[in-house]
Amino acid sequence: MSELWPAPVSGAPFTARSVAHLLLAAAARDTAQWSGRMVPAGVRASPVYGGSLVADAMALRERADQVLAAAVLVEREDGTDWVELAEGLGVDVAAAHQRWAGEHHQWRTDLDRPDPALSAVEIEQARRDALGELDAWAVRHHEPDDPEVGPAPVSAAMERMNPLLELLHLQAREEHLAENEAAPAPERAAVLERVAVLERRAVVCAELAERAEEAGEAESYRGETRRCRAAAARLRSGVSAEQR
Repeated sequence: MSELWPAPVSGAPFTARSVAHLLLAAAARDTAQWSGRMVPAGVRASPVYGGSLVADAMALRERADQVLAAAVLVEREDGTDWVELAEGLGVDVAAAHQRWAGEHHQWRTDLDRPDPALSAVEIEQARRDALGELDAWAVRHHEPDDPEVGPAPVSAAMERMNPLLELLHLQAREEHLAENEAAPAPERAAVLERVAVLERRAVVCAELAERAEEAGEAESYRGETRRCRAAAARLRSGVSAEQR
């Protein structure tokens, strides 16, 4: 989170890193649950496995692959470079980049350009529902010797976009909506409403620049304000042009 924007505006979407964390949490939970069902316990209905155990192991490996994919997304969003990733993966840098760079790029693109049939509200609600389930699961599986994590441990790890990041995200989403003739009008209007909220936040940042005691800090605030306003203007101009 940028130090220039100490708190996101109410209603801001989750950061890409947090969405990746959500994917990681869900994949890890599913893998843990599947792994638990493979532990031999009790009397089996059939005296032989007949290939079912191997099939379960293959399904477990597929889930572990999903954990790895989500872990790579988190690491990339966290700033981990390809040299560090290659070391963790046990391969050379070229192999790591070839295997994962395209997948990360596509995921990032899809994140900024989601299905236009889904509104931002619906996407937010789906993620909230997923977090509620993951929080409950994490609490149920908390061991006495584990560090204290609170009542909503997965939710506590999530962060939301600061105004500039959100404007850039909205710009990418609006470009995608503009390309799709089936994009619902209310969703386009919601983009403009959100831009207005973030523009008001830019005014607050400009006021902070005026009150800053150090010249460097003031200039940082002014620069962030300019970038925020420019992004909002581009976005507003694009939406207005499409509506004409």
